[in-house]
Amino acid sequence: MAELVLETWPVGELGTERLVLREARELDRDGLLGLLSSVEAYSLKRRDEEWPGAMGGALDIGYLLLPEHWGKGYAQEAVGAVLRWLPGVVPDETVVATTQSANAASLRLLGKLGFAEVERFEEFGAEQVLCVAELPR
Repeated sequence: MAELVLETWPVGELGTERLVLREARELDRDGLLGLLSSVEAYSLKRRDEEWPGAMGGALDIGYLLLPEHWGKGYAQEAVGAVLRWLPGVVPDETVVATTQSANAASLRLLGKLGFAEVERFEEFGAEQVLCVAELPR
């Protein structure tokens, strides 16, 4: 498996029917501060070899939305677009995602996107679920 190091958003823009995925810009600051300070939306995540559920070398994908945007399909649309784009850049890679077991909506979403549960573990005071998807060749 080749080492993948992405220091910035690797494409100019990645579009979907309703969304434009791009690198953060200065004009996004207020929205990002609101998102990262939202107790409902944000939970601390780190990925290293010593973290329970860590899979060295795997691409870790995540999504974070303010509560007023939950249930509208934005996460599925955005993550789906990234998963369709990734094989052209890093084929045959493993992609992981972690969510709390209590987050039924996120677990359903990961299942729809082709992720399968591989491990449950305790971290951050709650049971976490590690899910894995293989990118198509």
